[in-house]
Amino acid sequence: MEVKNFKYSVSPLVWTSKPPKEEFGYITNSIKSTESTIKMFSELVSPPRSQCWSGGIFEGEVSNKNWKEQSVIGLDYDSGNQTLEEIYRILHNYDIKPNVHYPTFSDTPGHPKFRVVIFLEEPIKNKKNYKLIMDSLNLILDIDKKCKDLSRRFLGGKNAVITSTTPTNLDKFMTSIQKINLDNYVESSDFSSEFSESLLDINSDNDFFSIKSTSIAGEIRIDWEIDSDRIQILSEFKKGTWLTHEQLFGLALNLKYISGGLLRMKKIMMKFDKEGVTEYTDNNYRMLEYVRRMSYFPMPVHKFSPFAEDKLIEDIPTFFKNKEKIKIIDVEEKMSLKDVEKEFEKEFMNAISSPDLDTVYLFSVPTGIGKTQLLTNVERSIIALPTNDLKNEVYERMSVPKTVSPDTIIFNDETVQSLIDLYYKIGLPQKSAQLIRSIEKYTNDTDDILKAVDYLEKLDDCHDDMKSVITTHKRFLNSQDLPHTTVIFDEDPLDSLTEIKETSIKDIIYLEFLNPSVKSLVDFLKGLENGIYETPVMFDVEDLIKECNSFKGFDSNVFGFFTSNYFFINRKNGKINYVTKRDLPSDKKIIIMSATVPIELYKKLYPSRKFKVFDRRNVEQVGKVVQHTERSCSRLSLEKFKDEVSEKVRGLPTLTFKKFKYSFDSSCEDMHFFNCSGSDILNGKDLAVVGTPHGSVIQYFLLAKVMGIEFEIKDGMMNNRIVRHRGFEFTFYCFEDENLRDIQFHVIESNLVQAVGRARTLRKNCTVSIYSNFPLYITTEFDPES
Repeated sequence: MEVKNFKYSVSPLVWTSKPPKEEFGYITNSIKSTESTIKMFSELVSPPRSQCWSGGIFEGEVSNKNWKEQSVIGLDYDSGNQTLEEIYRILHNYDIKPNVHYPTFSDTPGHPKFRVVIFLEEPIKNKKNYKLIMDSLNLILDIDKKCKDLSRRFLGGKNAVITSTTPTNLDKFMTSIQKINLDNYVESSDFSSEFSESLLDINSDNDFFSIKSTSIAGEIRIDWEIDSDRIQILSEFKKGTWLTHEQLFGLALNLKYISGGLLRMKKIMMKFDKEGVTEYTDNNYRMLEYVRRMSYFPMPVHKFSPFAEDKLIEDIPTFFKNKEKIKIIDVEEKMSLKDVEKEFEKEFMNAISSPDLDTVYLFSVPTGIGKTQLLTNVERSIIALPTNDLKNEVYERMSVPKTVSPDTIIFNDETVQSLIDLYYKIGLPQKSAQLIRSIEKYTNDTDDILKAVDYLEKLDDCHDDMKSVITTHKRFLNSQDLPHTTVIFDEDPLDSLTEIKETSIKDIIYLEFLNPSVKSLVDFLKGLENGIYETPVMFDVEDLIKECNSFKGFDSNVFGFFTSNYFFINRKNGKINYVTKRDLPSDKKIIIMSATVPIELYKKLYPSRKFKVFDRRNVEQVGKVVQHTERSCSRLSLEKFKDEVSEKVRGLPTLTFKKFKYSFDSSCEDMHFFNCSGSDILNGKDLAVVGTPHGSVIQYFLLAKVMGIEFEIKDGMMNNRIVRHRGFEFTFYCFEDENLRDIQFHVIESNLVQAVGRARTLRKNCTVSIYSNFPLYITTEFDPES
């Protein structure tokens, strides 16, 4: 059997007696992370070593702020009020089995002082959970209050004794902690100031964005006679099946949010106790009042239900919320396709001929309305598309003098290609451009030299203002020096205008090694807590690049960070996500045409620009869009339900997340969420769209910052709440803050609409089946029970 190693921190200094207090600072500074078996740990804390240790793993010096995780828990007993035997007996009552104990250097027969150590199979990664554990253990054990300290250091001592080499399962340990609280219920004011808040996070899987329940107790109404039989453990409980304390606790955490749930639960328990079928204890009944008072949120049913029928149920409130129909509260009349076509063409031509160069025209029109056909006749303009494939397709269809920007070059010379790949990877596209213009200095490959010459000729040809230039969103925004006065974006360029990328603290520190002028930035970053900050301007980036002798050794887009606007730093994983806002040129007329252009977000992003809006999204369709809302089909949901949904869409071309492509037998090879706009290969075909494409919380926060939206991260938590959007009322996992919610809904809606639009239901008699709980304005039929 493989012997498991456990991570903890230890000082290399050895002691034969308790060190003097003046040595404690020196000892702390010498502590470093390590890992070993339980046996090796017991030897480290025993003579002749008796080394100082801490159960935590830290990023940097040993401090509460730098605590990262912990799988070794130390308990210190100095009061003499409880014996070692009593401690083990009390913990045994809660199914907690310590692994090691050892007497301290100050231990005497008359006043025993000792330490007890518990090893966990998986580490605790949430500070609040750790503090909850220590608060809970303090209810039954007379431990030193300083044990609650995340950076608590323990001196070694006398000979350690191993009482178990089997670590404790973390989920089982947390169940024991919950039972301790229930058995020793006191008013919440008797706990530490952080105790109640810790309880909220006990089931959270997210260590930084802890999600707190804002659901209202008793807000969900169900038909008890019918609905209670849809969840097996609830059905069995209602019939008189005797549940364990843990099963009752899990059920209570869920029924707290069902109207009359806890009261009905109590009546059922009393009924079957009276009939002699069950024998629930006073502690079982006290637990109901405890749950009523505390701010727990629902526990996943599969964690406490022994029934296979319940394995796919998330939690009971969510289960019944997802069964609720989406309410249509404002029916917007559909416009005639023929009328909108005429009006759109007229307004588009007016925009093309307008002399106003300071205006941004936003055309919000349905997919398949005929945008591309109009573009093929536009003269002396820049036409930007999302991808090279679409760019080349439109170029072939153009009927006016035109030129096209070059595709990305793939060089034969591996050394040259590797260098270009590196420059793009670390945020130095200008270095790639310089290399291509000086290609003969880097290779003797004739074919590569000809490729570079052709590439440069095409770039130069794009400056001919007598031709229309067909290019991509990103290429135009990265080189806005073309002489043309009209720029048309086919599809929404918001992702390119607000580009979010990632670098690492490690790469910035490495850059300091290459160029000492970066030290000021490194010092600035060291002083930051997790959060969002405005990117500082501390040095000239061009000078920095010139002074670097080498660019090898970087793993992320570090140089792009220096020209960003805002960044999010996560000290736990050492990552920095940053956003760069690109301006729309003020000397050009801008036309944006898309089914998903976010009109209000553009106005926030460019508040000084003048906008003209043509909004005609809600148009009659020839085909059908049927939406199945039983499951959220988020990434997390699909982890559980992908097989079930896959069976329902079998044989249909399927658009979904990139991660889940191969979970469906007919998934689209070249398309997925966040990468499907503009494609026409599914035109007229029946199609399945599976998923609710949430962006990341960091993405929402950074977009809000560049749009000038003020918010506090602590106020930006997400939860299930009833909201109204585009004429629908529905329950959805989202922000409470309306501005953040607008950004979130745009990301989700735009990806769903673009996916649905691939079938061209506007003109073709085909059916798109959507599996998502986010209602779309283009949906023609909702089916919540499929």
